[in-house]
Amino acid sequence: MNEYIIYEQPVTENVRNFLKCEYLFEKFNSAIQKQDMWSVKSSISTLIEISDLIFRINLKVELLKELEKNILFLNYLYNDNSIEIS
Repeated sequence: MNEYIIYEQPVTENVRNFLKCEYLFEKFNSAIQKQDMWSVKSSISTLIEISDLIFRINLKVELLKELEKNILFLNYLYNDNSIEIS
């Protein structure tokens, strides 16, 4: 029996893509630390996965859109007089 409880939360496709990209970079960083043949193979394979993901979803455009939305929201909060900034 599994000791872990897994909760799935509905997230947008962009968030899932960003999480996958983060996972792939962590996987690459972990593989590149080691010096054996299988780690080198894993790091090359991960780089190929990263490039496929980035070109498929046009990550740069999606990331810029998300950042612009966050900037607008933070500016709104900053200009809201009912919120105290300390």
